[in-house]
Amino acid sequence: MSNNNDLTRLGFESQGLTSPWLTRRQLAARLGYSEKTLANWASRGTGPKYTMAIGGRARYHISDVVRWEISALDEAA
Repeated sequence: MSNNNDLTRLGFESQGLTSPWLTRRQLAARLGYSEKTLANWASRGTGPKYTMAIGGRARYHISDVVRWEISALDEAA
């Protein structure tokens, strides 16, 4: 399951999302970390891939989040 459509669908089904883009707040709730932790990860280049939206706010595509979650599980195993 490596294609973006499969990963996006997986993320949608698990969270009941209406958009494939998550805010930092939504991602923090999903992962159980604070928004500050996610900001720290972003500044260090770790954590899920993100893009800066208009207005300078981070947005995370659900397929990138699911891919990051899977790789984090693989590293822990």
